[in-house]
Amino acid sequence: MQYCQYNEGEVNESEGYVEVMGPDFDKAIDLLSNAWNQWKNGPATEPEDLGPAQADILAYIKSILRF
Repeated sequence: MQYCQYNEGEVNESEGYVEVMGPDFDKAIDLLSNAWNQWKNGPATEPEDLGPAQADILAYIKSILRF
């Protein structure tokens, strides 16, 4: 998923940080999205798992991106 495609139709304009991170960033996001969808659609995933899993993933990503 390219960021520009994702951002189409958004009400708020982007500040441009994500766009300039390039294709490697898009590839990483695609990998993350695919992993999430595989897990989400897996046989052991329960609907009540989605919220906590999403919060766990976002907290993990935020911990990596701290400066």
